[in-house]
Amino acid sequence: MLVAKAAPTPAPNDPRGLVDTNASETVDHKTAATAVALVKSPADFTHLTELSLKKAGLAAVPAAIGQCALVKKLELSLNPELCSLPAEVGQLSSLRIFFALGCSFSAVPPVLGTLPSLYMLSFKSNRLTSISEDALAPSLEWLILTDNQLESLPTNLPTGLRKVMLTNNRLRALPDTMPRRCVDLELIRLADNQLTALPYGFVELPKLSWMGLSGNPLVARKASNPLPPPNWVAIEELEVGEQLGAGGGGFVHRASWASKPGAPPCAIKISETLAR
Repeated sequence: MLVAKAAPTPAPNDPRGLVDTNASETVDHKTAATAVALVKSPADFTHLTELSLKKAGLAAVPAAIGQCALVKKLELSLNPELCSLPAEVGQLSSLRIFFALGCSFSAVPPVLGTLPSLYMLSFKSNRLTSISEDALAPSLEWLILTDNQLESLPTNLPTGLRKVMLTNNRLRALPDTMPRRCVDLELIRLADNQLTALPYGFVELPKLSWMGLSGNPLVARKASNPLPPPNWVAIEELEVGEQLGAGGGGFVHRASWASKPGAPPCAIKISETLAR
């Protein structure tokens, strides 16, 4: 279902930080103050298990980050000048979740590949052009690299990968090793790349239940088989209800038909942009 651009929608429940709730300001003064405090008094941060420096105006991550040994989640998103990490990040032995959405990394820092507990890694909407063979921690299960400039992936992808987001890159092929290594893969988003084929055995992966391939030469439609015209629905025809989920660039809500009493309910996806 396609929903026309909308009137105001319910505020999203956004536990993963997909939406910038402070979009009108270039720097979040609270997280900027946190960055300053980390430099001045790193001992005050040694007990933390989560640390957010999101939109803190960082051009570099303070080396004092290495003293945050108990941190399990580190948020560095929306620091557009940030393009590197200090070696001290390698001291974050408890780190499980690392988010760097909307920064300027051109490569995944190899220091992240040394972290023993890293479970989820996001470099969505950066400037990635390459990933070295040693940059991805073997413990990774979620890998989010949407909206970059990647043309290839390392051959030694983590064997425990379950969910991989690669939409809107420049991938021409997936590693031939992927079907043998990534036997736990459950979901992969590959839309809007340059894929002409998949590795032998890829579609037979035993746990693979969802794969997105639209916008690739692999699934390009012939001119003799045009797409049907879109079935647009005006937002005024729907009553938007509670949020059911989030992901893939937006938020899914329950909806009912205001113009069709008694009609079965439906679900609509509200994009990140409209939800801001």
